[in-house]
Amino acid sequence: MSDLKYDGVYMSGGQLAGTIAYSSYLRFYPDGDVIGVGPTATPEELQKWFDKESDNISLGKFTIQGNHISFHTVSTSGNVDYIGEIHDDQISLNWYSHINQGKGNNIYVFVKW
Repeated sequence: MSDLKYDGVYMSGGQLAGTIAYSSYLRFYPDGDVIGVGPTATPEELQKWFDKESDNISLGKFTIQGNHISFHTVSTSGNVDYIGEIHDDQISLNWYSHINQGKGNNIYVFVKW
């Protein structure tokens, strides 16, 4: 069984249209809460404000069974569902957005604070 890490953020990054870099972040808490935010800043910059009391975040509850994780987040824009697996310092997540019916798979790599 792989353990989720709580002393940092999980970051997924990539390129859109081959030129625009983006990152999205997830932060997990021992009480089962998870927060997310889209392209905003570096992990170091996020450390100053990215918590459950922040504005403009997505918030949800996660469950883990073995190395499988699932959760959905809710923001002012709508809901996104996630399901995936934890592997050491990364999480592979399939996601579905109820906001725009988009779906995909992202690898989130842990960045310690």
